[in-house]
Amino acid sequence: MAAKGSETLEGFRKGGRRLYISEHYSDLTIVCRNGIYKIQKAVICPRSAFFATALRGLGRETEEVEIDLSIEDPKMVERMICFFYNLDYLPKSPNSPLQKYSKRDIDLGWARGTFCINHITENVLKIHALMYAMGDKYGCSDLKITARAKFEAFLECSSSGCSGLVDVIPVVFGTTPDSDLALRDLIVEEIVSKDYLTFDIVEDVVGKTDGFPYAILKAMNLRQSK
Repeated sequence: MAAKGSETLEGFRKGGRRLYISEHYSDLTIVCRNGIYKIQKAVICPRSAFFATALRGLGRETEEVEIDLSIEDPKMVERMICFFYNLDYLPKSPNSPLQKYSKRDIDLGWARGTFCINHITENVLKIHALMYAMGDKYGCSDLKITARAKFEAFLECSSSGCSGLVDVIPVVFGTTPDSDLALRDLIVEEIVSKDYLTFDIVEDVVGKTDGFPYAILKAMNLRQSK
């Protein structure tokens, strides 16, 4: 029974991959600067409260609609669309459904502009922080959960020290509400536990980031009280 269940799940994922690399049945166009993504409302709306609300009542279900997201970073829009179909984005997670793509699939995805590149030269923590913010902004809780898990995993295995972390602090504290502590707590714990406050670059960003000094003080008081 377990084997059949696994086969059924894999069949479902294959269907999602086929939709992702093609424009079949598309009834929604997302425009982001030079990028044009023809996708399916039935895939996007259940994953995003933003799109579900924006598309509710807009004409008949058979009509194609266009939404302009040119205000966003095109790379992050591509990653978000990738997540809607694959429950992951690049840089990919271990055992990711993205592992299943063949070279032909990837070439097709590139041809239609919906297979985001693995930007290994970028700050990976920053990618995950921005994807978390995208999940928050577009009402996709699954994306937030995935981005947080990727963020935490990278912190645990990274050997870059505090340099990469410093660039992410303004992103996290500037793109999420004060009540959302999911990434903030991870950053503060990393800085306090590893004594990064002694570094000049960290001290500099503490004074420039709203909400960050209070979070640091709170974390230090909690550690001292234990």
